[in-house]
Amino acid sequence: MYSQTCQHLWHGFHAVTMADGRYNTIEDAAIAVDDGVISWVGPYADFTGEAVHKTDLEGGWVTPGLIDCHSHIVFGANRSREFELRLQGPVMKKLPGLAAV
Repeated sequence: MYSQTCQHLWHGFHAVTMADGRYNTIEDAAIAVDDGVISWVGPYADFTGEAVHKTDLEGGWVTPGLIDCHSHIVFGANRSREFELRLQGPVMKKLPGLAAV
């Protein structure tokens, strides 16, 4: 239950969470945010507070708090030839060694 007033409430979506240390989904979820920090995530029916701003996400999927921390190897060469080939269509057949483009 969330019965306080929050600055922003996102609702009307499905949430994917790691509650209890395992993957979970919350149908018709809501997220309360204060000062740019998530203060509550749960079923919209459990939100009994007030919100200064509300946004309906119209049935989308959200992963609250997920940080995409993947990285890429630095590529310092000129990629203009690759760009030219992309403009001509599929690149994989034209550049041997590319796994996917």
